[in-house]
Amino acid sequence: MPEPCPRCGMKLWSRALPRPLRFHDLRHTTATLLLKAGVPVATVQRILRHSDPAITTEVYGHLDVEDMRKGLDQLDFAAPEPTPAE
Repeated sequence: MPEPCPRCGMKLWSRALPRPLRFHDLRHTTATLLLKAGVPVATVQRILRHSDPAITTEVYGHLDVEDMRKGLDQLDFAAPEPTPAE
């Protein structure tokens, strides 16, 4: 019977439950990690040998909330400084 985690309350199993892993799953992991590290999409596309960059970003680029937060943090919402009148 699973016990709850003391920190988050999720179920903890008494032993690991192995899941099957395919070679193709490693492509997803590789693409995701490269994109999260800031590697340009064109480079990741070439590494995975995709013909279209949309395949790389839409299928393999798994973004999470932190990735989206980093992107939004790059926006500059500061008001422009007024230029002195001559």
